[in-house]
Amino acid sequence: MEYNLEEMVREEINETHNDMEEQRMSVTNLTSDQFESVYSALNLVKEHALDCDISGGLVRQMVDKRDAVFEIFLTDCIGELDLPLITIKQKLELLKMFVGSEVTIESTDTNFSIVDSYSKFVFVKPTMNYINIPFMGEEDFAERFNFARSTLLVDTPISEKITERMRIIATNFNCLVFFIEFSGETCKIFAKAESGDQSIDIIRDIPLNEAIDESICNISTTQLIVEHDGELQLQLYHDSETDIILNKTQGIIKSIPYNIYSRTKFLEADADFS
Repeated sequence: MEYNLEEMVREEINETHNDMEEQRMSVTNLTSDQFESVYSALNLVKEHALDCDISGGLVRQMVDKRDAVFEIFLTDCIGELDLPLITIKQKLELLKMFVGSEVTIESTDTNFSIVDSYSKFVFVKPTMNYINIPFMGEEDFAERFNFARSTLLVDTPISEKITERMRIIATNFNCLVFFIEFSGETCKIFAKAESGDQSIDIIRDIPLNEAIDESICNISTTQLIVEHDGELQLQLYHDSETDIILNKTQGIIKSIPYNIYSRTKFLEADADFS
């Protein structure tokens, strides 16, 4: 049997190269503050979604009840890392042990590893078939929330004192939405108990950018009661082409900015919205 030395060497080089490719990994290093910020931001979605699909350092996904879309900007901490996390609530319970440590995230073709100076947490990369609600791309997002053709009606800050009141009201009234009542040049946010026998005006006399006839819309409580540092910014847009109200809240948790979006329609002021 004749051996072609040149071909044998070439095959050995290719095998070595393939082995190196298989073992190649990307590494993302986080300070303890950066990891705590990412951990806190991901906690925003754990009660509202089964999974969390981070794509290019960005979370943008519809939550399980499909009443809101979370958008969380993680790039300042993890760069443009893709990190799909299934069973997010359980993952966060495990990731909690790394809070307070400098952390390295290692990514190979098959696994992710979260590593500090003591421990290493390894989990298999899930395929997209296992992601309950995957990342929402730009085209899908723009189709659902077309701000370009919409008019800004409300742009107002909401203090932590008021959002804490909203948490108390949402819990005790057992309500999933608050209501926004438009009346001329102002509006108010109010809540009704599930039983219909109690109501609270939460914020009155919010200025409008344009006058609106008496009407009512709702907004998901999720947008206004999630954790945040400092003020929330509430924006309401009117898409005149579809007559849909686009609700947007902007907040910060630790160092991480986020937006939450939802959609609703005008109701008549005398409608039964209990």
